[in-house]
Order: sequence, then C-alpha cells, then structure tokens
Amino acid sequence: MLKSLLVCISIFTVSGLLESVAQGEPTFVREWEFKVLLNDKEVGTHIFRVTDEGESTTVKSDAAFDVKILFFNAYSYRHSCVEIWDELGLVSIESSTDANGDDFKVNGKRLDDHFLVSNRDGESKLAAQPYSFAYWNPEILTKTQLVNAQTGEYEVVEVTEAPSQPVDYQGNQLEAKRYDILVKDQIISVWYGADDMRWLALESPAKGGRVIRYEPVRLPEVPEPEPGDQVKLNTDAGSVLLDIYDDRAPLTAANFLKYVDEGRFEGATFYRVVTLTNQPDNDVKIEVIQGGLSFSGEHPNNRAPIRHETTEETGILHKDGVISMARVEPGTAAGEFFICIGDQPELDYGGKRNPDGQGFAAFGRVVEGMDVVRKIQQQPEADQMLIEPVKILSVVRVEWGSYRRTWIIDFNK
Repeated sequence: MLKSLLVCISIFTVSGLLESVAQGEPTFVREWEFKVLLNDKEVGTHIFRVTDEGESTTVKSDAAFDVKILFFNAYSYRHSCVEIWDELGLVSIESSTDANGDDFKVNGKRLDDHFLVSNRDGESKLAAQPYSFAYWNPEILTKTQLVNAQTGEYEVVEVTEAPSQPVDYQGNQLEAKRYDILVKDQIISVWYGADDMRWLALESPAKGGRVIRYEPVRLPEVPEPEPGDQVKLNTDAGSVLLDIYDDRAPLTAANFLKYVDEGRFEGATFYRVVTLTNQPDNDVKIEVIQGGLSFSGEHPNNRAPIRHETTEETGILHKDGVISMARVEPGTAAGEFFICIGDQPELDYGGKRNPDGQGFAAFGRVVEGMDVVRKIQQQPEADQMLIEPVKILSVVRVEWGSYRRTWIIDFNK
C-alpha cells in the first residue's frame, strides 16, 4: 500500500497555471489547500500557491503526509516544489522530496531546443516546452505526456471524460465535471467546476482497495467575468463595439490587443461570411463572419502564432456575438478572427465543427453593433467569400466610461 501511495503522491506534485497579467499590473495570487485522506482517514495537507506577475507565473507546492498505525508513523512524506512558467510552458523546476527516507531532488530549466532535467539518475532532455501535472489548468487534459515533478521523468497519460457528481466545498455542492487520467495503470480522477473549470478535487486508488482523496479546504475565488478593455471596430458597414475578456482569456486577448496597439490591422477587412445555406459540405453548420488581414493567414503584419486557449480553459463559450480566433491547427491562430451569429456550441471545446475537438479560442463579445454584424453576413458572396470585402476603417481601444484612442488609422485618407 505504501509503495502505491508513493506513486500516486508523486504524480500529485505541482505545476503552473498558464495565465498571465499585463506588465505593470498588481501581482495576482491564488491558493488551493487540500485535505488529503487515505480512505476516510486524514493523513495530511497539500497547499498550492500560484502567483502571476507580468508574463511569468510562479507556482509553489508544499505537501506533508503521515500515515500512522497504532500511534506510530508508518509512512512519512514531505515534498516542496517551485516551478516557473511563461506562456510557452515550463521555464524551470526545483523540487525536493523525502518519501519515508527516500530522497529525491529535481532541477530543470528550459534551453534553446530542449528542457534539461537533472535528478538522482543524472541528466535527461525533455521537449522544449513540457507540461507537468497542472491540474488547475484544464489544458493538461489535451496532453499525452506530463512531467512528474518528484522524479523529473515524463509519464505517458491518457485522458477521458467520465460521469461526474457534485463536489462538496464548505457545505455547498459544486456542480463539477470529472476527467480520468490513466497513468502507470492507475486512474487519477480530477474534478473541475462545471462553469468555471476551476480545479476542485482529486482521487486515485491505492493498493489494497484503498483510495487517496484530495478534498478542498480552500479554493481561489472565481471573479465574475468582467471585461478588461473595449475595442471599437469602425467599418464601412457601421461600427462594432467589443468587450475583451482579458481576465478569462489572457493570452488570446493580449494577442488581439497587440494587433490593435501596434497598428497591425491596417488594411484589415471582413472577407468571409458563413450562413446556413452556403456550407453544403459541412454536416455541422455554423453562422459567423470572419475578418482580419488575410484568409490564408499569411500577411507581413502578422505576429507569431499563439498557444491555443480552449473554451474549457477560459469558460468563454461561443454564444451570440462572441469574438474568437480563426485557426487551422491548435496553436496556429495569429490575426484572423470571427464573430458568432447566434449560439455556436460546436465551436467550443469538444465541439464537432473541427475534427480535432479542440474548438476555437474565444476572447470577447460584441456589446454594440450586432445589427452591423448581421448586415455584413447578408452581403453578396461566392463560396463564403464576400464579393466586396467590408473594410475595417479604423480601430479604437476604449476605456470604461471614456474613449481613449490607442491608435486610429483612417485608410480612406
């Protein structure tokens, strides 16, 4: 049983939340505290502290477990880990573990083309941007390998969605989704909030039919989805005002705002419209208008593609008026975007519009100008491409309660 407990605990070690805030903003700190039980007997705690500052995220984890038999410690476990992340993945890791007298130390750092890890067996090279068992970041559910922070080794994983049930937290029943992670012939079950995808709980079998459970004592508060910035698109069909949800989709929103701030949307248009009648080869129908610099995605004003932030990670679903990033493969989105006309759930994570099931990266919503969006959708087209693309004449970043011009370019002058 103790060996099985060690295997399970080692995989519970800490990683990072890939969420960053703009430079110059206050540090944002979140904490998870879990009561750890072996069957129904409490054996310790595991505390996670995630600190976002600028473009860097630091994660500290501390675990302490003691399994007692007849008032004597039969098993003792202490683990401490610090990881640093950026928007690409893990930057560095340093962990130390005392597993009932068996000591582990891991150090790792990102180099140019790989991630170098040293442990008690020597040095090894991992992929340049690895993920570890970042339970609070639902993107791990899309991975096939995760780094064990206790050993510094890759673990092959397979993730499936499973039937769920509510999670008890401070006397409240929280609606939750459950996912099973198969690793080393064991299944780790992880629960996330049904609406906000906040990590809620964890469970794994131990030898002898026992069960290890992480029950939440303290969870980070989930703020209401307040918009951070507004952007006004002035087109030759009218104006559209957008709320940009940089609190929920920090990477995608920051990318869009950089296009705005750096004037990269010069020459942009709405060029594609998708209606229920012009997609005969698609079994899954959608309704959107698409804009940006080029349908091909190739343009000198484009920035480098960004990591794919799924709707499961951000909680921003493709409802009527939601703006989202166009892409081919996950991680290829750059400067092309689309606006939903009506609710489009097949564009969310797990939707069937894209065969890979990863959905598209939503990051804001139209608050004024849906009549303009619908007007654009009704313009003459051929094979979904507008015969006369609608010009985006100017772009304005707007502060709440006032209009602040970041840049405005009038391409008619």
